[in-house]
Amino acid sequence: YLHTMPDAVELSADYHAKVEAQIVAVSGGNDKMNQEGAYQLWMLAVSTDRQEEAARQLAIVKAHAPKHLINMMKKGDEESKWRSARCLVQLAFGNEETCKIMAGTKCVVAASELVKNLEGITDRVKEAALQLINNLTSNNLECHKAVIATEVLTHVNSLLRSITIPESVKRAGVSLVYAMTFSEVGRTELMELDAVSTLVPIMRSNKT
Repeated sequence: YLHTMPDAVELSADYHAKVEAQIVAVSGGNDKMNQEGAYQLWMLAVSTDRQEEAARQLAIVKAHAPKHLINMMKKGDEESKWRSARCLVQLAFGNEETCKIMAGTKCVVAASELVKNLEGITDRVKEAALQLINNLTSNNLECHKAVIATEVLTHVNSLLRSITIPESVKRAGVSLVYAMTFSEVGRTELMELDAVSTLVPIMRSNKT
């Protein structure tokens, strides 16, 4: 786990104003406005300094961005789904505090629905959704029960066995399976799904 100290960095009033402006963009308007807002929030959550990045992630999450981004994942078009998922991936990256807050939202459920949807969801959206679930489960063990409850792991198992799924999506799936081994409930579920036999040929192929 990556322990962060977001309180060690104080963000400027100008930065908070920029975040608030993009929260407005993702909370209403049309798809284009939502997409631009999600992209800007994604960029605002990034920094080369890890402590600064952690503070930025937390500020955006505390501004209630996840609620609007989840709505975009559920109701938006393909571009909206991808951008909102990618933004949430960044907000959950290596940050226990943001993941703890995001665990209280419908983040896991919304992302799982995208993975489980067999029609109309593109590979890049599925990849982003898997990365989001992976980041949440890697940084917050409380999410493991929620992941199991969605039954998304059954779909991940099938996805990993498929010969038509792109390697990038499979890599995201493998990372999620690994993250689920961090908890006893996760390991038990993976054993019941016989996920080990799914991973062996992937590991032998050395493609992930």
